[in-house]
Amino acid sequence: MTGSAHLTFFHTSDEHGHIRNAPTIQHAVASARAENPEGTLLVSTGDVFEGSATSTLLGAQPAVDVLKAAGYNVMALGNHDFDKGEEFARKWIAEAPCPVLAANIEEADGGQMKGTQPSRIVEANGVKVGLIGVTTPDTPKLIFGEGLPGLRFTDPQEAVRREAEALRAQGVGVIGVLSHLGLAVDRQLAQAVPGLDFIIGGHTHNETLQGEVVNGTMIGHPGSFRNGVGRLDLSVDQATGRVSSVRYNLLKVDPDATERDAAVDAIVQVYEDRMKAFLQQPVAFLDKGLTHDDLQRDELEALVTGAMMKASQADIAFITQKFTRASMPAGVITRKDTLNIMPFDNRLQALTLPATEVARILAESARRNDATTMAVSGLSHEDGRLKRADGTFVADDAEVKVGTTDYILSGGLGYLLKDLRSVGVDHGPVRDIVERELTEASKDHPSYLAAMTAYNTRMATPTV
Repeated sequence: MTGSAHLTFFHTSDEHGHIRNAPTIQHAVASARAENPEGTLLVSTGDVFEGSATSTLLGAQPAVDVLKAAGYNVMALGNHDFDKGEEFARKWIAEAPCPVLAANIEEADGGQMKGTQPSRIVEANGVKVGLIGVTTPDTPKLIFGEGLPGLRFTDPQEAVRREAEALRAQGVGVIGVLSHLGLAVDRQLAQAVPGLDFIIGGHTHNETLQGEVVNGTMIGHPGSFRNGVGRLDLSVDQATGRVSSVRYNLLKVDPDATERDAAVDAIVQVYEDRMKAFLQQPVAFLDKGLTHDDLQRDELEALVTGAMMKASQADIAFITQKFTRASMPAGVITRKDTLNIMPFDNRLQALTLPATEVARILAESARRNDATTMAVSGLSHEDGRLKRADGTFVADDAEVKVGTTDYILSGGLGYLLKDLRSVGVDHGPVRDIVERELTEASKDHPSYLAAMTAYNTRMATPTV
């Protein structure tokens, strides 16, 4: 056999339950499938659930229905796909509409995680492509409680190396990785395991507009929330079965595009109609938007932690910088905005800790200097001690009232020592507390009052 075979992979990641742009993406995929029906594949690299108003209100079913209707060929797992616990993850994986790859996830008592495969050979235009799925080994530390006791997450580099060798032994010439490790770790993977043709990944929500080549491996990330879709095009020499050229492009999605796949659009509309009345309710009015940045304390996090301090009457409040997921726009703020900004149902809990323990937590936070660093209101940390806003220090033997989330108190991200983890006094969902704070600040604003009047009138008007 001579000549070249053309293969196209469309790639989404970190969808987090966002389905609104799925019909637009599917239109692009369907067009490519019409031109190259045997050579076009659609894949996800994880975090399909958790992180949007849709998934918060309606659970996993909307995301699963979109996966099925869009005809995803294969997917990897993300850490948030385990957010609702091990039993939930096992159930939806068993019912998943496409194969689920997890090369570095094993049963605690040995063997591949049930319902998953470490790798899979897909055939496209006569070419055998080996796909390997890997998930961040930090997953057990990123969810509530004691992690995932029935599962074991292993070294992704070793898993990829093992599976790549097994695939080559079966005569597979094209090998790619579906990764939920993050861009920096994908670069390390490409360096550590030579000979991979591509790594398409997610986890850190990066956008690589034209991909990047590391150690001969093309790496592509499509961003998050279906705001973009990655397109990986391969030319494969049919005589050798090896890749002769590769390119990656990020296709940004226009949320107002009129070219939408009808079948997927019908599913999206059903779910959006179910949520509409609740999501449209005004919460507040802001003259100025509040910015968000995963890597530094911002205005939005100051609002959230300030509201937490006030509600719990704490000396200090902290959240992870990725607790909030988007900026808050200026103008009328609705429940849809607050759900998308704070999609997780974390609750505010307050407890008393020794000042030395709080200082240790803040020192650890500063040491990390990444997206797991804390956003803090109240006390600060200086030279191993806690400092008040007036410049005075808290005595080392003092007790400090702390307000934080149940996620942190359950051991999430490993900040609290195991013997100090406990359930504090519960003050309700953080999102509700922030909404009340916003509403109180806006209650006399003419624009908020007008928005509420219009909303109440609309809700009272019967539909025909």
